[in-house]
Amino acid sequence: MSIHIDNVRKNFGTFEALAGVSLDIPSGELVALLGPSGSGKTTLLRILAGLEAPDSGRILFEGRDATNDHVRERQVGFVFQHYALFRHLTIFENVAYGLRVKPKASRPADSYINDRVNDLLKLVQLDWLGDRYPNQLSGGQRQRIALARALAVEPKLLLLDEPFGALDAKVRLELRHWLRRLHDDLGITSVFVTHDQEEAMEVSDRVVILNQGRIEQVGTPEEVYDAPASPFVHEFLGLTNLFTGNLRQEVLAAGRNIKITEESGLDDKGGAYAYVRPYDFEVSPQADGEDWLAAELALSQTVGNIVRLSFRVAGREEPVRVELEKERFRALRVGVGAKLFLKPRHVQVFSKAPVAVETPAWEI
Repeated sequence: MSIHIDNVRKNFGTFEALAGVSLDIPSGELVALLGPSGSGKTTLLRILAGLEAPDSGRILFEGRDATNDHVRERQVGFVFQHYALFRHLTIFENVAYGLRVKPKASRPADSYINDRVNDLLKLVQLDWLGDRYPNQLSGGQRQRIALARALAVEPKLLLLDEPFGALDAKVRLELRHWLRRLHDDLGITSVFVTHDQEEAMEVSDRVVILNQGRIEQVGTPEEVYDAPASPFVHEFLGLTNLFTGNLRQEVLAAGRNIKITEESGLDDKGGAYAYVRPYDFEVSPQADGEDWLAAELALSQTVGNIVRLSFRVAGREEPVRVELEKERFRALRVGVGAKLFLKPRHVQVFSKAPVAVETPAWEI
């Protein structure tokens, strides 16, 4: 089922949750709504489900205006973060619930319900747990049962609100791989909300990044990460180093000059903002030109095959954070206090000032 969201607005008192959001979702696509807390992503999901009504704007399903349709009329399956399973019902009856409560005229026969539930339990690889109760299952198993229950009514649209947020990291990783495979097998149009950047980038066909009730950027995971449309997107999608200064002939005067190796698309101007990802630095004990930043190694931390480094650079308050493969760092044969040189390989420049962003912590 295709979705067209047309200039949807929603206020809660004086708080503007959605400020004129428009978006097209083709049939069969898996889309992630990504953003910090309060960005509007869950509100938009609930409006799609019919659990909230927009103050203005329209929701179209397959070209038909469904803005005022009751939740029962939308053919939507909804998966909540905390499962919302019925504790007094067996797993089999939890999955069957949506079919059993249909109006008598449209309620399927018991034989169909039994077959449908058994097929879904096999699909989520939990057919051996049908006679158990929710409190006898792990968190990951309960989340899969919640998804099976949502699929039981054969929805044309599947909505998931932070589906893995209550699970530990290892189970989240396993379930998001499983969800991607399941979506590819079923082909149902799916929209899920997350604040986990890695989850959105790994699972979705397209990512919709929201901030303060507005869409900042829409694109494939590669597009939004490699070509962020704004400083907010760049800062939200992972760790980065920000340099500010005056841009003149593709050189940013920021305490130490930084050569912009790619075409920035900006005219010479003051107030330019340049970003360099931690893995986009060359590190050397010697400088072979003017494009290198002199730096002193302040801290290091090994995380798996990556070494995270923090450098002090003269004239700069914030440390410069760098990531190197462990073997590359070992080849430098240096420790804390070493004098080294840094050279950005890839720099992204904006003229718009950055805003405060919730970014993952890097504590070393």
